[in-house]
Amino acid sequence: MQTISYPQIQKGYKKGNTFIVTKTETEGQFNIYQLFEEHNDYATASDIRAAQSSLKNVPDEEIIVSIPGEDRNAFLVMNHVGIHELNSFTLTLNADPS
Repeated sequence: MQTISYPQIQKGYKKGNTFIVTKTETEGQFNIYQLFEEHNDYATASDIRAAQSSLKNVPDEEIIVSIPGEDRNAFLVMNHVGIHELNSFTLTLNADPS
């Protein structure tokens, strides 16, 4: 598991889940992570990869990560997405967890 060193640019909430958007090493590309909760904290990188076919070529250490400032680990939901796809996703998020 690696610790994300790229800046967190947005944190949002949707249906009781917490999502974090970070920049990647590639200009104009972003990763979207979801923090683990009690009901899914047992999941492995293989479990997540099986549920998200778009992650089939992503190494295990990039699927489950530690994000500075968060008390739970996170798992990759969307990998290297462009600004338009990112904007579409973030429009569905709430700024408040309630």
